[in-house]
Amino acid sequence: MAALTGSAEWDYYLRWVEANIKATERLIETKTAQAAALVLVDETKAKEAAVMVAALTARAETLREVILLPKWIKEQGEAAAKVVAELESSV
Repeated sequence: MAALTGSAEWDYYLRWVEANIKATERLIETKTAQAAALVLVDETKAKEAAVMVAALTARAETLREVILLPKWIKEQGEAAAKVVAELESSV
């Protein structure tokens, strides 16, 4: 596999996040189909599946943002270090 970032660690991180995005997207498809199939048979289970779709969609969107972190950190350098320090001090 070609280097994505020039760093083996960041490349591994990106592959891991991308794999999780794809797995989450498959779960979204499964739960969406499940919700549709259950809507006339079991409204409660259909609603549960729909809520899971919403949660999984939020997870996928978060992972899509997270995958940009290596690029942002490399581009922002010192500014990124300050933001991280601020976040750590606020916890």
